[in-house]
Amino acid sequence: MLINQPIYYRMAELGKKWENDTLDATELHELRESLKKHAQIMMDVVTLNNMSMAAHIGNDTDWQHRICEATEMFATTGLLPTEWLTDEGGDN
Repeated sequence: MLINQPIYYRMAELGKKWENDTLDATELHELRESLKKHAQIMMDVVTLNNMSMAAHIGNDTDWQHRICEATEMFATTGLLPTEWLTDEGGDN
């Protein structure tokens, strides 16, 4: 599950310190970088969802299965196997 990624534990810690106004400059920078990483993760999720919809509309079950595999891998590891996502990508 993606929420178990270390970035989210650290973001929770930093968020609590932010609420209490006890963040130092280094921690504030770390929180900003974590939020950027989270935004990229969410864009990857949106991309996977959009690609899945495109595969469904195009009735391309092979591509849709590859996207489902990529989604499961992404959800458990936080890694996105981009070579699986394009219609030209092989069965990696």
